[in-house]
Amino acid sequence: PRPPGASPANSIAGPVAVGPAAVGSDEVDSRPAARPEARQPAAGLGAGPGLGLAAVLAGLDPAALDDGQLLGAVAGWDRMASWTAAGQLAMLAGVAWRAERDAAGPGPYEAQFAVDEVAAGLRWSRNAASYRLELAAQLLGRMPETWGALAGGTVDLSKARAIVAATMPLSDAVARRVQARVLPRASGQTLGQLKVSLARAVLAADPHGVKDRREKAIRQRRVEIYP
Repeated sequence: PRPPGASPANSIAGPVAVGPAAVGSDEVDSRPAARPEARQPAAGLGAGPGLGLAAVLAGLDPAALDDGQLLGAVAGWDRMASWTAAGQLAMLAGVAWRAERDAAGPGPYEAQFAVDEVAAGLRWSRNAASYRLELAAQLLGRMPETWGALAGGTVDLSKARAIVAATMPLSDAVARRVQARVLPRASGQTLGQLKVSLARAVLAADPHGVKDRREKAIRQRRVEIYP
């Protein structure tokens, strides 16, 4: 998309003085004209993520921003990163759902190759592709509010991952209760603070399950040595 101010300026009749050049001078000022973005760099920085904010950010010159505007631009790019991550996860969820749909029988998409195709297409390891597909299925399937917060730029990908990781062992109903408890405050928390809130929320929502999972983890402790 064309950044704001990129369209040609309206023509103005008559001689115009540019810089020190005299009106009507034959000399041409070779200095580049100031971009509208440089004159009003803060315009639109507080917008939600999307094509509009992307156009504003793409047209900014860091050297033209004051300290507050520069931090605002950094925050804007962070919201855009969350938005693009949410968009990719939506597409990965489509891959996962198509694989699940075709798992029961023959079709144009072989379910067992979904992870391999994603890994090859994005140059990811197979483990990374498998994790991203599962993350997408969790967020778009049973945690759509967290996905919406990611798409809206109010939480970043690391926070969305933390919410999914904490609720993965829980039933759908308990997972949604935990999500409802932590999500409203997540945007104002650091990742570490969110993880503390998640631990407390899980304990409050499923105290017996926490105990059972801890005991199971203790039973499964082991040391492995690879040559």
